Amino acid sequence: MHVFVLNAGASVRTGLAGAELRIPDPEAFFGARGINTGDLLVYDATLRHLDATKVTQLGFAAAGERKHWPQEQPDITIIRGSNYLMEGLDFGHVVPLLRHLTGPVVALGVGAQAASYRRLSLPEGSVAFWRLVAEKSESLGVRGVYSAEVLAALGIRNTRIIGCPSFYRSGAPTRPIRPVQARTGRLGLTLNRHLQGEYTPSHGLSQIAQRRLLAEVARRPGSRLYAQGEREEMLLALGAPTLRAGRLREVLGLYGLSGDAQVAQLLGRHMAAHIDIESWAEDLAAHVDVVLGLRLHGNVMALQQGIPAIPIVYDTRTREMADVFDLPAIEMQLAGAMDLEAMLEGADFAPFEAAYARNFSIYRAFLEENGLAHRLGALTARQPALTGGGETA
Repeated sequence: MHVFVLNAGASVRTGLAGAELRIPDPEAFFGARGINTGDLLVYDATLRHLDATKVTQLGFAAAGERKHWPQEQPDITIIRGSNYLMEGLDFGHVVPLLRHLTGPVVALGVGAQAASYRRLSLPEGSVAFWRLVAEKSESLGVRGVYSAEVLAALGIRNTRIIGCPSFYRSGAPTRPIRPVQARTGRLGLTLNRHLQGEYTPSHGLSQIAQRRLLAEVARRPGSRLYAQGEREEMLLALGAPTLRAGRLREVLGLYGLSGDAQVAQLLGRHMAAHIDIESWAEDLAAHVDVVLGLRLHGNVMALQQGIPAIPIVYDTRTREMADVFDLPAIEMQLAGAMDLEAMLEGADFAPFEAAYARNFSIYRAFLEENGLAHRLGALTARQPALTGGGETA
């Protein structure tokens, strides 16, 4: 099966087993922009699931130029899911390519993006794009109810709520989660300094909440911070060691915590950033017992290791995913003033385990409905242990 992927966001590993991000020179790469390593996880999971013999790919930015189109017709085209249902994104330039493709076009885990639930007014080009995708597929895979409602307003009703492929990366039909170690568990934290516009109702509130949360977590022994795309944090973790002192001061300043020695220690000695999915998974399994985070896929990575993960929700995308998978979640406005230990003690992941099993079955049926040969159930990813532990210092 020749699979053509739109907006893959990474390279394909040898053997088509997954995705990888190649950054030979972090100083040059992150010097211009940041990235979102969550996109890498989504693509990696998608490739692991599909039973493909050939994969070709193209980014949306180049899709309007015929010279970049596949030279041979693929058996099927995949739209790698993300928050593409957004008022600021116009996919009109991709419509000619979709018309050129003769096979099915299948969207995997497409989501709506807004600061709060409301009717979206998508650009005309995007309306034409999604209607054409719906015509070329048996069903269109969306992340949740709100995403389905946005498409229904365009007359598109052949949707299936599948969540995101990243949740099923292991290929296993169940996902047991360890008990939460409320008092002694080592915490992993993800932040997102760039929340504004359609990503949060209040940029100022999000910054205050994150600063307080960072300071609180830094005071808990064994804490670890994971960077997932901010340029400054990624360079601090992966860039030249000789520049670390200056970059540490820069990041502390960006959070307004220049005088906080404990936050400085967390950032300087206990922060990690990964551009490889396997090393990311291994790091989480080795160093944390529970994850708190504003990064959706940072939470997903933890759950894939059987680690309890509690999302902090701040927009429709994060709320939608927490609802679909029945995850315990914290509203952004409460994150900076919560009783951390009490919150952890009250976190129950039994509903998530049940929701995961249901959603996995729906996802597998969705792939089969759309003619996508898959390897779900045949993957041999390591099942997580059900007991946590480890040093807290």
